[in-house]
Amino acid sequence: MPSLATTPTPRDFRIGWSDTHSDHSKVAKSSKAKVVILGDSIAYGLTRYPEVWYRYFAKKSLNLGIPGDHTQNVLWRLANISLPDTLDYAIVVVGTNNLGHDSNKNIAEAILLVADLVLKKHPKIKVIISGLLPRDNSTSRKRKDIK
Repeated sequence: MPSLATTPTPRDFRIGWSDTHSDHSKVAKSSKAKVVILGDSIAYGLTRYPEVWYRYFAKKSLNLGIPGDHTQNVLWRLANISLPDTLDYAIVVVGTNNLGHDSNKNIAEAILLVADLVLKKHPKIKVIISGLLPRDNSTSRKRKDIK
């Protein structure tokens, strides 16, 4: 039986999540981006640092991060969006929100499924999986689980 982490699932549409996904879909249709960043708030968070975002990423990248997303939400969004044909790279930054809900094995499988889905849509793209990045303070349970 597949885990929740590996089952494409939309989030609650009442919280504006579907509006953000719709906005991402519109931008993706006209984008000439070379890089797509897929994930959760860590991916989205790159735009919180405009001096870094605009200097290194904005001209070539499409940021499809949505805060709070789990792997299953990214899988659903990826299955329900058309990515630009101009992409050379996809960066996958997701899984931290699954901690405490799913096993490490299921989280890893789900992250690999995201990468596989990208490759099915764009077989020549290079996929970079970041792994789970540190979060919270150094003594938090989630930070320890990431290690």
